[in-house]
Amino acid sequence: MNLVIQGVYEAGVLEKEHVFFKATEELELSDYLVADHTYDAKGNLSDKHRHTFWFPSRIVKKGEFVALRTGSGTPRKYTKDNGQVVHRFYWNLKATVWNETGDAAALYKVGTPSVKRVPAKG
Repeated sequence: MNLVIQGVYEAGVLEKEHVFFKATEELELSDYLVADHTYDAKGNLSDKHRHTFWFPSRIVKKGEFVALRTGSGTPRKYTKDNGQVVHRFYWNLKATVWNETGDAAALYKVGTPSVKRVPAKG
């Protein structure tokens, strides 16, 4: 996988909470999605996905970073004073994702999805 989780930071603070990633090779960001998981009573990772974020199409070069903030904002690419390039995205949620109950951040590389639209009733 060419994108790795660096960490989850400012957990529990809506407008600061974020997951930080680093690209180890050039990649297409839309090949990745993030999900939070909980643990079951035995301490095993559960299959209960409470929140997911599928990144939009964007080329990220080797050594660049990706930040996914929980709160609201406008996606942007910027360069920090130290020269690090960061692609920032927002989940646009109204409540924090990463809390004190021991969540796990999971990053998935997905292939080309097979999508079938479900027609609206009525």
